[in-house]
Formats: sequence, C-alpha cells, structure tokens
Amino acid sequence: MATIHHVIIGNGIAGISAAETIRTYDPDSDISDLPLAGAAPEWYSEKAVAIGAYFVASGAYTVLGPMPPITGSMDVVHLLTQGLKAVVGATFAVEPDPEKAAVLIRNRIEAKRKGLGL
Repeated sequence: MATIHHVIIGNGIAGISAAETIRTYDPDSDISDLPLAGAAPEWYSEKAVAIGAYFVASGAYTVLGPMPPITGSMDVVHLLTQGLKAVVGATFAVEPDPEKAAVLIRNRIEAKRKGLGL
C-alpha cells in the first residue's frame, strides 16, 4: 500500500479538525511527524495559552512570542517547553523576536519535510 502524506495549512479550528480527522481515519499517522507548526506572536489572554497547549498536545510544535504568564511554576514551563516532546512529539518554543521565531518555524517545517522525504 502506498504511503499517504498529509499536509495541513493553518493552526485554527480547521487545521486542528483536519489533524483530528486524519488521526481518526489513519491511526498510524503521527501528527508530530507532519511539516506544520503553530505560532502565537502576541500573547493576548489566558485562553491563548490553553489553545496553544491544545495544539501542542495534538502534536504540533508551537512558537509563542512573549512568555505567557506560566512562569510561576517551573514544572509547567519545563513540561510545555521540553517534557511533552517525549509524549506527543511537540513542545512550545518562546521567541519574542518575530524574525527569529520565523526561522524556528521554518527550520522545524524543513526538518519534518526532510523526514517525510518531501
């Protein structure tokens, strides 16, 4: 059987729904292997942290602009920036400089494309 590669553009509800549908109908797919990344260049509410955490938990690497107000617990910071990689294959990265953030995202996407032979 031929290998099928999935590419999702966007990290809104449509992108998340597409990723969940792929996981439902192709359970051998690993979303964390896909060449995608989320970005939240500006922190604007506690809800943004929850949405970003959901995206990471779905297996999508996500770059945040400023550090959200989670630094009261270094355990949470460690979990979101390092610890989840072993569990879901994705983490948060924090980079307030938009040009550097774009480089992080591009490097991640290029590495994932290479891993898929694209």
